[in-house]
Amino acid sequence: MFLLALLKIKTVNLSELSLEFGGLALPASNHKHLQRFFRGFDLDYAVIAKAIVDWMKIPRLWVLSKDRITWEFGCHIYNILTIGVVHEGVALPWLWWMRGKKGNSDDEPLWC
Repeated sequence: MFLLALLKIKTVNLSELSLEFGGLALPASNHKHLQRFFRGFDLDYAVIAKAIVDWMKIPRLWVLSKDRITWEFGCHIYNILTIGVVHEGVALPWLWWMRGKKGNSDDEPLWC
């Protein structure tokens, strides 16, 4: 029911998805069921990545890309390093790390 609701509603908002379940349960009950399910749910990213590669039929000799971007929202800094697999000119993010600071290196600057 979750996958059908997800395809129909086209959102990951659990409140909206819970309205599509139907049946005898109230939408609030469906919402609580979804919250409990995802609270204890752990994604296996390796399995998901393999499924995507198999589904898209990406050839085995991969071209990898590396990218880093820093976003600043107020006093919050989001520094993301990604490794992607390039397929038909598009880099699909494969691995990513959230860095806790600005910049791309932990090395001390030479001019200090």
